[in-house]
Amino acid sequence: MEINIPLLIHYLQLQECSVTVNVSIEDSEGTLVFVQGQDPTGSRREYLDYLDMKEILIENDIIGRNNDDPSAVKRELEWMRTGQTQAGDINIEKLIYETLAKYIAQLFRASLGTLYYPEIVPLPKHQSYFKFGDSD
Repeated sequence: MEINIPLLIHYLQLQECSVTVNVSIEDSEGTLVFVQGQDPTGSRREYLDYLDMKEILIENDIIGRNNDDPSAVKRELEWMRTGQTQAGDINIEKLIYETLAKYIAQLFRASLGTLYYPEIVPLPKHQSYFKFGDSD
């Protein structure tokens, strides 16, 4: 699976979250550095490695861990196959990119102390970004 960075930035803009994306070459895992705003040298940053992005999609039931796992994308593909939807490609794009964009936007907005996307399931390492007051 590949993620199109300009398309991800577009979906972040739809969430009213302006970012620049840098790629860190300091580690072998591959890390995307999301920098708040349009200045690539800005100080407000969030880091997601490539596997984090895949795990976000798995934990939020967008894709399965393997081909046998049920997922939103698999359901959409089945609906396309049976003619129950004509907009399958657009729906799949939206499922993937909107989930990632909401996740990243919440990482940036956590300092405001509000959970903006209660439907998004965080990775264990980001739990604190998604828990505020009575929202646990």
